[in-house]
Amino acid sequence: MSASQTSPTWSSDVPTLLVKIFGKDRPGITAGLFDTLAAYSVDVVDIEQVVTRGRMVLCALVTEPPHGLEGDLRSTVHSWAESMKMQAEIISGLGDNRPRGLGRSLVTVLGHPLTAQATASVAARITKVGGNIDRIFRLAKYPVTAVEFAVSGWRPDRCAPRWSPTRRHSVSTSPSWPRVCTGAPSGWSSWTSTPR
Repeated sequence: MSASQTSPTWSSDVPTLLVKIFGKDRPGITAGLFDTLAAYSVDVVDIEQVVTRGRMVLCALVTEPPHGLEGDLRSTVHSWAESMKMQAEIISGLGDNRPRGLGRSLVTVLGHPLTAQATASVAARITKVGGNIDRIFRLAKYPVTAVEFAVSGWRPDRCAPRWSPTRRHSVSTSPSWPRVCTGAPSGWSSWTSTPR
């Protein structure tokens, strides 16, 4: 799920519930879930929703309900989800996401087609420089497939010598392998992802 630095309001020892709803996307699912949760006076800490090929995954991180009501909340959410022909999963935990690492970047990957092998290569390159992939979005599907990785924790000392966060580099790419553009707050750079 997406989150910025942990807010002091949601300390790491505050009990929270991760409510996940998944199934066929249609209007009213998000409104219905939060209407159901509102009856238990919970606060929303984080929300994430994604729809892929008509299938929705909706995640809500909420505070624990008043003492003694968690079991009833779980039962009610599951009953509501079943009535909507959705599935529900509720996971108890503490606090919010851990703080993201420094060195945040956006990595844009273009491919025609974008193969699984190429995606694995890009992800491995991110890992090699110490980065963690926090979120992935599809930006376009035609004429090329374009996806964006939100990355944190990259280490400049692990990047290629030509990497510069203050310039944009023009590089040629093979049709079989995507271009990777890493955006730092001060600018953009790019390189070609190739198999090793």
